[in-house]
Amino acid sequence: MSYTVTRLRGEPIIHIQFIGETTAADVVASREASLPLSMAILTEDPSAVVYIIIDNRQINTTFMETLNILRTQVMETRADQLPIQFVVVGSNASTRTFVTALANEAHGGIRVPLYLHLEDALEYIHTDIARRVAKET
Repeated sequence: MSYTVTRLRGEPIIHIQFIGETTAADVVASREASLPLSMAILTEDPSAVVYIIIDNRQINTTFMETLNILRTQVMETRADQLPIQFVVVGSNASTRTFVTALANEAHGGIRVPLYLHLEDALEYIHTDIARRVAKET
């Protein structure tokens, strides 16, 4: 297994970290592993947004596999009706290619924030949560 899936304690945040050689099958398996955690968050708070951090700082993948991952993610994201916000961490070429292509309308038109550091991604998420809470009150 080239990934880990964990929920940050007490927060609507799931951290998926890819390590080493990663394939489209690994990405699909990580999404399947994250679904029970997403459902637990939404059971606790039906109005919550689930934040999934895709941590690619230690990923290693080929260009062709990146395209396979992109194709898999677009299909899964379109089929997924859960309130999920993705955030990506990493700076390698495959990560940048993935985020850029995902924003293209041909690949789903999904804008995903990209950060170099996990701390910056968490700061973005906490700011977004605070903004949503302030908007509700």
